[in-house]
Formats: sequence, structure tokens, C-alpha cells
Amino acid sequence: NLPTTIGKLDQLASLHLSNNKFSGELPMSLLNCSSLAILDLSHNYFTRYIQVNFGYSFKNLTILRLQNKYFFGGFPSSFCHLSNLQLLDLSKNHLTGPIPRCIHKLKGMTSMNNMMQTLIYHIGFL
Repeated sequence: NLPTTIGKLDQLASLHLSNNKFSGELPMSLLNCSSLAILDLSHNYFTRYIQVNFGYSFKNLTILRLQNKYFFGGFPSSFCHLSNLQLLDLSKNHLTGPIPRCIHKLKGMTSMNNMMQTLIYHIGFL
């Protein structure tokens, strides 16, 4: 499991933990790492849901990779607050429901067309 003490790294700018066989739920303390610009937790075994308030905590996030296979539930509308986001990879999960309409307001994406193609591809709807 990812230790809950990860939340003490509140000045951390980049966290790359892909392919480490982490499992369990993402600790809520991760939301304290509000300086993150890059968060890559892909190819692990995290389970359950992506925290509803996930997007409110990471105002500087430009890259978010949660390719995982084990996340369930809906696409958190709080992702619409990730205004600097340039890459979002939620592929190979079990997310259900609609993509929030406000996602088109992510100004960090280069263009609406590129954003939707990238978003659709990485979420796995194609």
C-alpha cells in the first residue's frame, strides 16, 4: 500500500510511482500534496474509487496518469478544476457514467479537438 505519510510531502512537485505493484485504496493524505505538477500512479493495483474531491487539491497538475484497471465508479467532476492539465490518462479502468460537461474548460489542453481525442483515447472509450 502507498503509505499515508505521503501526505507530508506537501512541496513535492512530481511523483512517479508507476509499475510498483501498489495496492489498496489511494490514501486521502495524498490530497495534501497540493504542489504536484505530475502524478503518475499507473500500472498498479489501486482499488475502489477515485476520490470525489481529487481535482480540487491539485491546482498545478499538468500530467495525471491513473491507468490502473481497478478504479471503479464515475468520472469525478472535480477534474474540471484541473485547469493546467495537459495529459489525462484514465485508461484501462472500470469508470462508468458520463464525462462531465465542464471538462471542455480545461485550458491547459492545446485545443478542444485534441483534448477530446486524447481524453477519449486515454479513458478507453475507443
